[in-house]
Amino acid sequence: MQTEVTRMLSLGLFVLAASWADPAIADAESAARSGSEASIITQWLAAGSGCKAGSSMPGDVTFRSSSQVTASGQTLKVALTLPNFRLRPLEKTPHGGEPSLTRYARECAMRFSVKPPNGMRLTGVTAQTDAEVSKDGAAKLLVQAALKVGAVTIAQEQRLFESGETFRYRKESLSMIPGRSPEQDMPSTACEESKIVGADLTFLVNKETAEAHGDARLVGTQELRFDVSFEPCTPKSTKG
Repeated sequence: MQTEVTRMLSLGLFVLAASWADPAIADAESAARSGSEASIITQWLAAGSGCKAGSSMPGDVTFRSSSQVTASGQTLKVALTLPNFRLRPLEKTPHGGEPSLTRYARECAMRFSVKPPNGMRLTGVTAQTDAEVSKDGAAKLLVQAALKVGAVTIAQEQRLFESGETFRYRKESLSMIPGRSPEQDMPSTACEESKIVGADLTFLVNKETAEAHGDARLVGTQELRFDVSFEPCTPKSTKG
């Protein structure tokens, strides 16, 4: 299944790959590096075969954020609502051919640029969402979420349902918390260092026949929710 997952993702991610050349992403990266923004969030973008929207591009994703003071510093709460993110066949292939009705995926990569408040540094990021999955015995289904800081994956949740299993409307909570494995943890950051934060969502199915059933979608608020933590800079973290 892992080989099939890799192959299917390479087929399904063509929209996402093209989106990295989008000017909105370049603007977000430039803003995150400049360190001169007054606001904590400067740009955001959601792109992939299952979503398309951004701070300067209306689409099928909505973005909201709020911040609150905590005992240790400040927490930024971000929520991206994806009402249309659901596993379904592609309408067309990258070259205009007929899409597969037995192997297909939906992906959404969400990114937002974060500038810490004055005198603070980014110290933690977590994310959470809820999915509902259904399948019959003739389908394999993957639900995966990966939390990102820059290009680094700091946490990942994966549910793989093999053929032979049959169920309907199973709820799966995907909580991405850094530090669960040595390879995936929150990187250290400098005082007031800007970062691009986000997550990749993937739903993928491999069916034995076109009539087999495999479905996944976000449920509840249909949101991907982030908690981004900031703490006062220490002498070691202050930029020199």
